[in-house]
Amino acid sequence: MNNSHIPKFRSFTLLALMCLYACKTPTYTEVSEPGKAEAIKPEVQYFIADKFAADNLNCIAVGKVRNKHTGDDFENLDQTLLVRRSLFGVLSAKNYGDIELSRVDHVLKENEAATTAEILKILNCDAMLSAEILEFENKYYVAYSITSVELKTELTDKSGNTLWSARHKASSHEGAVPLSPFSIISGTFVAATNRQDEVAFQMIDAASRRILKTLPDRNEIDVVNEIISEIPKADGLKVSSASDEALGLNLSAEALLAKGAYEDALAEARANIAANSDDAHAYYVAARASLMSGKYDEAIDFNLAALAEGFETADAYSSLGIAYLKIDNLRFASAAIEKAKQLEPTSAYLHYNLGVVREADQKFSAAANAYFDAGNLSLKQNDLDRLYRSFSSLKKLGSRNDDAQRRYLQLAASINKRAGN
Repeated sequence: MNNSHIPKFRSFTLLALMCLYACKTPTYTEVSEPGKAEAIKPEVQYFIADKFAADNLNCIAVGKVRNKHTGDDFENLDQTLLVRRSLFGVLSAKNYGDIELSRVDHVLKENEAATTAEILKILNCDAMLSAEILEFENKYYVAYSITSVELKTELTDKSGNTLWSARHKASSHEGAVPLSPFSIISGTFVAATNRQDEVAFQMIDAASRRILKTLPDRNEIDVVNEIISEIPKADGLKVSSASDEALGLNLSAEALLAKGAYEDALAEARANIAANSDDAHAYYVAARASLMSGKYDEAIDFNLAALAEGFETADAYSSLGIAYLKIDNLRFASAAIEKAKQLEPTSAYLHYNLGVVREADQKFSAAANAYFDAGNLSLKQNDLDRLYRSFSSLKKLGSRNDDAQRRYLQLAASINKRAGN
């Protein structure tokens, strides 16, 4: 985010980050099947199956969002993308493991005829969250307008059973609905170009978080799942242009990795290594592809080979540390990510991951300091995604550790100061 977005950041104070309340609190009604949303009173209808057991679900993937309305309002917005990213952001705070959206997209595209069970097997995930946009409109009246976004969501398991579903319409006539921190991760926070679009983003955010409030949290927190292992977005892998892909040219291993084609990326990287056994970068890409595919021992071997060939970058050490964490080698994980942080001391990404390793090792005060440093760096760098993750992790850890609670309040104060309050 560049500095031109800062005025918008100022308008959402710490209270908006922490409270997340609208002027009218919606009612939550458990039903046998969510029906048509009321236009006047804000109501969230939801269904939970008897067999639903949150702690038996280790992973939820966010699948397709379909546009089911015929209105032509807000045609300038990619409605399905915004809703999907918003749902993904809110879901991240409920302690379930998740799958990168690019990976889900790739698997869905490559297996168009597959069943949900087959897709989940490929993703190694337990359930699929899908959604429909039933309404996305702006109605004009004499002196004002009302913007409404209505969503219906459904969670399906590997057997095709509906475990949970919900439906809600968020409307601007309820009053001012502040953007929540989940809108930070969805990207809607910085996307508004005019007041009308901003209200639409507020309604996406409100509908998403109200709906997902009815999805039971997973009580058991697997700290290892909190590690950020996605492909580096800045100064990271080189991605082929969209025009090259459209022309049908062969994609590089890096581009395949970035688009979620982990198996193809690994095969391409292996081919590059076979052609040149001294290709340090190919070893690194193979390591990343193995890591993202869940082949952690292979990821360690490829990472060590990349380092041996001279590819001593923060990304390489970070990738190695994540792989060690995944096999529960906390000592080596900590050493590798510490080395990565030494190479890039201003990386919020690395400070955050160091916090995860320390929390997994039950060094809670040290973890709190790392999360706090990650949050402060994110704030300085206008990296709202990392800021949200750090803020959220400190809040969770604060319930178990006094130092984490203190750091959480300090970061909150920094956010409030940055907002000009």
